[in-house]
Amino acid sequence: MLLNLKYQNLHLNPFYYLFYIIYKFVKLTTKKELQDQVPSAALAGIFIGLTNNYVALILYTKITHHFESDIFSSVVIFSLFPILIYFLCRRLLIRDEKYISIEVHFDEKNKLSKIHFIFISTLYLVGSIGLMIWSGVNSN
Repeated sequence: MLLNLKYQNLHLNPFYYLFYIIYKFVKLTTKKELQDQVPSAALAGIFIGLTNNYVALILYTKITHHFESDIFSSVVIFSLFPILIYFLCRRLLIRDEKYISIEVHFDEKNKLSKIHFIFISTLYLVGSIGLMIWSGVNSN
């Protein structure tokens, strides 16, 4: 019963599910001697996708045209905000070891195979890169 209370909010969060898919992809494709690096590598995959989507949003909305000469705003938007997102995700998933409870919860619920994890993770990363390229091309 206590286990169910601990995990009841996990299934409602798409960020946790996406992390789970990328985490399992990395875990299933990593050598046994490197398994201790899996949580950090999964976090890096999530961060790359989030950063690509963030840059695509900035490029597509053309928000940078409003402060072309303001270097402080550019630094905040392009470097400090993504760094803040990284450390928040790191604290949430790695430092507090929430990735363990995410894996246990979704392993009970999902029946995806290794190929599904590979396909969805690749689609996420390639899709985020494609979205960023598309936004850059259409930002003029």
